[in-house]
Amino acid sequence: VAIDQAGNYATSSTINITVDNTAPVRSNGAPSGTLALNTSTTTISLDTDEISTCKYSTSSSTPYGSMTALDTTNSTSHDSLITGLSNSGSYTYYVNCADGQNNINDTEFTISFTVQSDVTGPVVSITAPLNNAYASGTIAITADATDDVSVSGVQFMLDDINYGDEDTSVAYATSTDTALLSDGTHTLIAVARDNTGNYSTSSTVTITVDNTTPIVDASTDKTSSSTVSQDATASDATAGIATYLWSKVSGSGIITFSATTSEDTTVSADTDDTYVIRLTVTDNAGNIAFDDFTLVWDTTDPLIDAGIDKTVNALYTQYATATDATSGIASYQWTKATGPGTITFGSATSEDTTVSADTDGKYTIALTVTDNAGNSNIDTFFLVWDITSPVITITGGSPVSTVVGLSYTDQGATALDAVDGDRTANIITTGLPINTSVIGTSTVTYV
Repeated sequence: VAIDQAGNYATSSTINITVDNTAPVRSNGAPSGTLALNTSTTTISLDTDEISTCKYSTSSSTPYGSMTALDTTNSTSHDSLITGLSNSGSYTYYVNCADGQNNINDTEFTISFTVQSDVTGPVVSITAPLNNAYASGTIAITADATDDVSVSGVQFMLDDINYGDEDTSVAYATSTDTALLSDGTHTLIAVARDNTGNYSTSSTVTITVDNTTPIVDASTDKTSSSTVSQDATASDATAGIATYLWSKVSGSGIITFSATTSEDTTVSADTDDTYVIRLTVTDNAGNIAFDDFTLVWDTTDPLIDAGIDKTVNALYTQYATATDATSGIASYQWTKATGPGTITFGSATSEDTTVSADTDGKYTIALTVTDNAGNSNIDTFFLVWDITSPVITITGGSPVSTVVGLSYTDQGATALDAVDGDRTANIITTGLPINTSVIGTSTVTYV
């Protein structure tokens, strides 16, 4: 208000002055409570009742000027990105704000929260070998492990003892030579560890170790001309038999099996030859063993020559020949096929034999030869057995008289043989011609 010397008064316009000595009011701090597992970043935020600049610190009683400004501020809503959080961590941020009149809070506003703790162990399982599997030789052991945070490593255990070092790299794997283990059952376990220190154990995998080959007997060698049945045997004490397989190892023809994948089978061939036949047996652990037998396949009859025909009157030796290219000769048998009497063989079951008869006559003698495959062949020869001399009959009289000087004509003779019949043409006459010029006696002989 102004007054002059004359006493006049004048009043100015009104100026309003706001006095602010109060620091900003802070509210709605976030986050709070427990954040989800594996939360590594979050945004802290708060509101003020007036435009302010807010700063924070992780330590209490930090001067406002030394605090860190929030990313978004100079307004009534403030926030900042926080990184580096970890599971099980507890975090407190101290916030002070200043308004435009630089009124600064004199008490700390706290934003506190935690990150959920990892109390769950990994999920782990053995992926190979399978439970109740059979094993031989060197086998791979693998495991799969997952965790809601992360897996730090997997420790394999064999028969409840740590096997090797903990595997800290994916994929989790090792191997073992089962030849160093005893035949029988063994257990495998995988123990997984996460980075918090939680442990989990897999289900137990049981394996049966078998490094012993099966026992195989393909049965006896065979010689045959027709299909044979092969009765084999195979056994495996630990893992048991998984498969059988019959095959031809050698031989020129085609072998036909009635059942190539069975323990027993029938066998035949299409070509005469000697074959090696194999039975291969595999047990459930993969061990393999085999056994062979020899099949002599022979469908060809032996070749026989019983020898030449004979006419005799005394014991003699008959020489025969017999051959068989594939299976060889098994037996000889001499028999009488036809004839009036009894034939006696010196060795009726040999290739060669002596022969005699008890009655004169014509005989058919047979030699039967059988090879080792059962093929037989027969050859014969003719035997004329004759121990009786022919009967010679003089045609004219005897004695015979003639006149001196008169020529003599022989009347001849006949010869008959019980076996050979008329042998007259074979008579040999001696003593001819007769000298009739001299008186005397002459002899004519017929043989």
